[in-house]
Amino acid sequence: MNGLYLGIYVVLILLLVILGAFIFMNRKAHIKKIIFFSILIFTILLFVGYYGYSILNKPILKINGSEIVNISVFDKYNDEGFEIKHPNSTKLKKAVKVDNNVDTNKVGTYNVKYSLKYFGKDIYATRIVNVIDEIKPIIELKGNTELTLSRGIEYAEQGYTATDNYDGDITNKVKVENNILDEVGKYEIIYSVTDSSGNSYSIKRIVNRLNNNNGVIYLTFDDGPSSNTSKILDILKSENIKATFFVVNYGSAYDLLVQRIVNEGHTIALHSYTHDYKIIYASEESYFNDLITLKNKVKNTTGIDSIIIRFPGGSSNTISSFNKGIMSRLVNAVKEQGYHYFDWNVDSRDAGVAKNSTEVYNNVMKGLIPNRSNVVLMHDLGYNVKTVEALKNIIEDSKNKGYSFARITNDTPMITHKVNN
Repeated sequence: MNGLYLGIYVVLILLLVILGAFIFMNRKAHIKKIIFFSILIFTILLFVGYYGYSILNKPILKINGSEIVNISVFDKYNDEGFEIKHPNSTKLKKAVKVDNNVDTNKVGTYNVKYSLKYFGKDIYATRIVNVIDEIKPIIELKGNTELTLSRGIEYAEQGYTATDNYDGDITNKVKVENNILDEVGKYEIIYSVTDSSGNSYSIKRIVNRLNNNNGVIYLTFDDGPSSNTSKILDILKSENIKATFFVVNYGSAYDLLVQRIVNEGHTIALHSYTHDYKIIYASEESYFNDLITLKNKVKNTTGIDSIIIRFPGGSSNTISSFNKGIMSRLVNAVKEQGYHYFDWNVDSRDAGVAKNSTEVYNNVMKGLIPNRSNVVLMHDLGYNVKTVEALKNIIEDSKNKGYSFARITNDTPMITHKVNN
């Protein structure tokens, strides 16, 4: 239909041109009148044809991109604009009005309206913009994420905070649920919160209900670091346990691992630089040369000036008997120089007769005594996979028996052996 009106429009123009030429060339009055009225009629038809064509050839207003757009709150909204389909699109495009009230700082649904007046009629299109919040809020727990609680002691909430990227502080919306009983076992406290956009988040705190027991376990690891040290650290972290590492000389490849021991709250302690008994116990001077070399290395790596030590073989060793009385002299000398030395009273035997993780576990559990300080000897040697495999069960079952765990510090009372040389 539009093509027909365009053709008529072109024909009328041609006729007007021809008639105009006739008037100019013809001198007879009645012929001029006929031609004049013919031109008038053709002119009217011309305008009718033009407006008919224009009305029927209505512009098409088309939105670029999607008609429904989802955008995250606080992000910048960039409108993709529109196109006009019409022979006179360039001029018409300038006449289009765009009403954009999108506020990306506020969650909600907005309309971007595009409108054009064409021969008294409105042509319009609308884009829907949804400003949404899909980010979950965050709950941060105060205190430990896992703790122990003796039977008969009521749990006291340690606190929490909840924040949301859009709502801000929503701590008052947190719901807390727990199933804590006064029976030995592992319980959960569930903290959950939902923001104004319906995004939910939850986190839990573990509470281990234990029998009453004043026993303390000091987990100690000798002869590391090694490839197994990182695995041991992972287990300690998952169980929220701090331990003590009596290190020997290590290569630069282990610098970060030694620093990790300190960063995660464990005690870095000194064992021996060479771990060669003939060198170490050749004389008091040889022993302190070995010790200070290791001490300086640890300090350069971690910044810690450790004074907690363990004699190779323990203070009760007899392998040093080639130098009669050396241990009797050293235990006094190290104390005089401000060191604290620790032996052990629970032996996992993981560097000796224990053949597998079950034997390591049994040796430790049989050696534990309630209501005392239990210093457990283990080794984080590279080949000592059995210790890694036994560690988690040792920790969990000791917790269930009411023991607590601690690391050795400068204030920890020394646990020592009887000196045999």
